[in-house]
Amino acid sequence: MRFVLSDPAKNRVVAEPDARNAKAIGRLTGFGFEAGPKVQLPEKEAQLVFLDREAFESRTAE
Repeated sequence: MRFVLSDPAKNRVVAEPDARNAKAIGRLTGFGFEAGPKVQLPEKEAQLVFLDREAFESRTAE
């Protein structure tokens, strides 16, 4: 995530794991991603999850 958010023009990371993949969603939310809506994609129903720069920096600040 540090690499992705190293560009100051990027303020949010969006992921779209399969909505049935509770383990992946749990890992992402455990890292600080916030769950958004479920969306229907051509190949799957996805659970959108979002991590904004502020949430990332607050988790990684030491």
